[in-house]
Amino acid sequence: MTLFSSHLKQQGSVLMWGLVILLVMTVLGVVGAKMATTDINIAGNEIFRTLSYQAAESTIERSTDLFYQNRAAELKGEKELVGKFEDRAMEGTVNSDATIMMSKKVSCNMLNDLAMSTSMKADDYECRLFDIEVNARVAGTGAKSTHALGVMRFTPASANNN
Repeated sequence: MTLFSSHLKQQGSVLMWGLVILLVMTVLGVVGAKMATTDINIAGNEIFRTLSYQAAESTIERSTDLFYQNRAAELKGEKELVGKFEDRAMEGTVNSDATIMMSKKVSCNMLNDLAMSTSMKADDYECRLFDIEVNARVAGTGAKSTHALGVMRFTPASANNN
């Protein structure tokens, strides 16, 4: 009888402890899945940020072409949209646009020290700073990058009277 009465007192305690352990394991599993999802989102956002950064750098390289700077010199200080570029990367689209503007004259002390051809004179040329601004965006995301670059070039002095 003592064996039977002690067995009745413990009835259900194993089930209770089993449910508590199951509940703790479930909470740990849900927290782990949430952390993994957050890590995947962070990694994806970093990839998109890197893509927009690389697109902006690529657009700056395209925009430093001497042809675009000559066109900006003809506009004499007005901003010119160099181009809108669309690149495909990782099944996504990266859109970027660039503007270039010729700024005012900058001091160019090195002109006198440069070896120029016999037909070139230091007074015929001056240094100009070209400002290039680039905006790049990854379509469908919030990833964007804005870059600016200043490029100094020699320009004919007669074309830049300001």
